[in-house]
Amino acid sequence: MPAFHHIEVGERVSVIIEKATQHEISITTGSNLMPQVEAKVEEGVLKLSDHNTCNWSRSFGTTQILVKTPTLENVFVHTEQTIRSNGILEFPIIRLIAMTTNGKVSVGEVDVTVQCNQLVIESNSDTYFTIKGNANQGAINFYHGLGYFYGENLSLNQLQVFHRGVHDMKVRVTNQVSGKLLSTGNLVLLQVPQTVNVEQLFTGKVIYP
Repeated sequence: MPAFHHIEVGERVSVIIEKATQHEISITTGSNLMPQVEAKVEEGVLKLSDHNTCNWSRSFGTTQILVKTPTLENVFVHTEQTIRSNGILEFPIIRLIAMTTNGKVSVGEVDVTVQCNQLVIESNSDTYFTIKGNANQGAINFYHGLGYFYGENLSLNQLQVFHRGVHDMKVRVTNQVSGKLLSTGNLVLLQVPQTVNVEQLFTGKVIYP
């Protein structure tokens, strides 16, 4: 398996990501589905695809791919399935990007445990994020959509927020949180940071514990 730093997850694919000492993948799917399942590396991006039709997938089950990697920066989410971690994803920077664009739809769930200096989440979709672990700096950008962010078990030192989504973000920040709330979604603080500098530009509010 060639080296890669990024993972792009296509439709009908469920992924488990594990930090390891070498790049390795393992595909689990129905035997009738396997010929249309593809995993290839292009310019440092591991692209995971299931080209089977929805009817075939319903008949023979979903495709699950275990990805082991010593390097990871970006995970591009274009699936309606679940992306989760096996153990802690310990990398300097982790970006989780769930953008519905160019016909690629993201309506799945991301459930991972991280240990990183910088965590970035970008979404304009209906993706659910459940993030656990620790990060020094966080940036959560919900540009649109019905997505959720559950960070009850994620400890952040600093957080920058851009929230134009409908639903609440639940976060735990110790030092500083700043940003903008531009829609109906609230920013729910599970503890009170030292500094809160959040513009409330629509009905969404900062909710304190």
